[in-house]
Amino acid sequence: MIREIDSDAVKELRGLNQKNSIAQAFFDWAIQRQRDAAETRVDRLAYKADIDRRDVIELAHHLEDIGCAKFIVGRRGGKSRIQWNFSLRSMAEAAKGQSAALQKVQPDEAALAEEEDEDIGDAVAENMIRHGYQLRPDILITIDLPEDLSKKEAERLAAFVSSLPFGG
Repeated sequence: MIREIDSDAVKELRGLNQKNSIAQAFFDWAIQRQRDAAETRVDRLAYKADIDRRDVIELAHHLEDIGCAKFIVGRRGGKSRIQWNFSLRSMAEAAKGQSAALQKVQPDEAALAEEEDEDIGDAVAENMIRHGYQLRPDILITIDLPEDLSKKEAERLAAFVSSLPFGG
């Protein structure tokens, strides 16, 4: 029975990878990982895979529907996160057609230490939200802003952009 579920999940992951550019970016990031993690914060995944936070949440729901993860909403100061049912690398390999099997997630102490070490480097991104703006049909710009951006800070940022020199 478990093999059948895994087989269905692999098919779903491949379909998701083929049809969804956000999923492709996620799988590109996941396949490069050296170690596994039992869960990943939404903000961290958005930052590491260079995906908009809202898109990460939507992807988490897709992966939950497939049976590969559980999305956990952050409450009372806790961060929203994704709890993995399978190894990130094995999901990415399956999605990209490099494997036909999913491996259960088995984070080790080194992987947990890796997560903690990388969190130190991500401190700037911790309370940031990535925003996308379609400047032109072929140009999407992104900017990371604090989740508690004040009106005054937004006005200062707008003034900065207005002060940039423009070409003829």
